[in-house]
Amino acid sequence: MTAALEADGTLILDSPVDLPDCLDLLVVGGGPAGTAAAFRAKELGLSCLVLEFDGLLKRIRDYPKDKLILPSFGGGDKMQFPAGGDLVARLYFDPIDKDDMCEAWTREYRACSVPAKIGAEFTALEREGDVWVAGAWNHRNQTRETFKAKHVALALGRGVPRRFDIPGNTEGVAYRLQEASHYVGQPALVVGGGTSAAEAVIAISNAKVEAEDPCTVHWSYRGSKMPRVSKALADVFFSAYVGNGNIRYHPHSEPTAVVVGPDRSEYLSLRIVRRVDVG
Repeated sequence: MTAALEADGTLILDSPVDLPDCLDLLVVGGGPAGTAAAFRAKELGLSCLVLEFDGLLKRIRDYPKDKLILPSFGGGDKMQFPAGGDLVARLYFDPIDKDDMCEAWTREYRACSVPAKIGAEFTALEREGDVWVAGAWNHRNQTRETFKAKHVALALGRGVPRRFDIPGNTEGVAYRLQEASHYVGQPALVVGGGTSAAEAVIAISNAKVEAEDPCTVHWSYRGSKMPRVSKALADVFFSAYVGNGNIRYHPHSEPTAVVVGPDRSEYLSLRIVRRVDVG
């Protein structure tokens, strides 16, 4: 579902909101954090605008196809959902498909009349007296815009994943899992010890089992033990690891180079440090 927008990228709300020249709060970034901040501001009666370059919840929209969003995957078994009132409570969700979640939250933006502008790239922030002045480039109408606010919340997220700084041709390295089925038919290597890496390992492992692909999913990370993830994700990973039988993990390892093998194919080389405890 594509959000209905004005020509300048303003989100069309069920009940339009007239914003003052100087906002109480400008939220830069329309992901989960920015959304929660904007809904809380609305509850408190503050004038607020969400400024988003790509699209509301773009990072979640880029998750792998058919990805199930589980609140406890990111540590929800240890951290409570941000406190708030009735509006913030509307953002709560049970396990849900990522596309369904994006659609549901976009509907809440409109229904709760939370203003947002899409396609405006945040470019500058300066202090003028008692207010902040934020600059943005509107990619929809190719104009520069300024926004005044008493407070600014930068909810930009990480954005671009960290790239490999290693020798060799890294153009074939994917930094985000779009669809697990793309890795069926050949061995796959996932690098990293965080939640996203664990989810990628599970998704690719399951896709290979479904396609009856015997190839292995390798998991490389620097630590000495299995990466620490939330209990909910750990249970899912354990089921895939034991049930699928196609996951092999490599602790104490890191990529060192992309090399060309005797068959002229390119391979990612790992350095694995074997640590031996001396008694």
